[in-house]
Amino acid sequence: MPKKIMEMKYVGKKTTREAKKEMGGADNRKCAIRRRAKVDAEESNNGLYSWHLHVCSENNFPTAAGLASSAAGYACLVYTLAKLYGVKGDISSIARQGSGSACRSVLGGFVRWHKGCDPTGLDSIAQQIAIKERNFEMFAELTMKDSNQFHAMCLDTYPPAMYMNDMSHSIVHLIHLLNSEKGRTKVAYTFDAGSNACLYLLESDVSAVLSAINHVFPPANDSVEYLKGLPVNIDPLDKKVAESLAMKPHEPGSLKFIIHTQLGEGPQVVQDLDQHLLTTAGDPKFLNPRHDN
Repeated sequence: MPKKIMEMKYVGKKTTREAKKEMGGADNRKCAIRRRAKVDAEESNNGLYSWHLHVCSENNFPTAAGLASSAAGYACLVYTLAKLYGVKGDISSIARQGSGSACRSVLGGFVRWHKGCDPTGLDSIAQQIAIKERNFEMFAELTMKDSNQFHAMCLDTYPPAMYMNDMSHSIVHLIHLLNSEKGRTKVAYTFDAGSNACLYLLESDVSAVLSAINHVFPPANDSVEYLKGLPVNIDPLDKKVAESLAMKPHEPGSLKFIIHTQLGEGPQVVQDLDQHLLTTAGDPKFLNPRHDN
């Protein structure tokens, strides 16, 4: 599934007592799904509730890198169990108990996580939102400002929490130079709890922006999978644009790789057997990670 990123960051949490009472661990999430299943499903379940389940999961983007891999994992887990047990309606409140951001990942597109007022957390759910006005420049500016504010607040704690590094700040600098060179906000950055940048831009600008990134952060000579994800044709950077950026290229390989993706749907049931992670015998097809983490 496409990675999830927060445009508007959230801060704070419930009291420790409330949080412990609400979450209760992995067994609590299993029981929550089964309780919902008994209400939603038909009387006959063919012994489904006594099954022992074998779960196999895999990330196709970096783990522990501030890219919400835990949200993707828990969203898919809860979605799969809900499908298995015939649970109907909202499942975001269950997914949230494993990873807060997972409540947004069970839905596609742009999603809002409602804080809720109930101490039990039952009304702390996620809902997909509709975009009334497609104003990319406003969206981009708000996204960057919110990211900056979040990391400024992290630095203002004692001791400070430092997520961004020198490479992160170099990417920020490049994005502002690109927007200034074009005279409009054509690309936005945001950083969650990590040093990896997430860039937002329109499809029509992807090739030009990647050309600038490749110019400032050239790939290593042996970098076979430098650009992953959706295929895209990258034209050489215009000489005048390169001169106007006035940014000295970094050492080749300074960026490990780039993932080109797009706004996507939430979890999906895989119909193609070739995409399954398990063999027909129920064993994992890939015992070792296939992707760099």
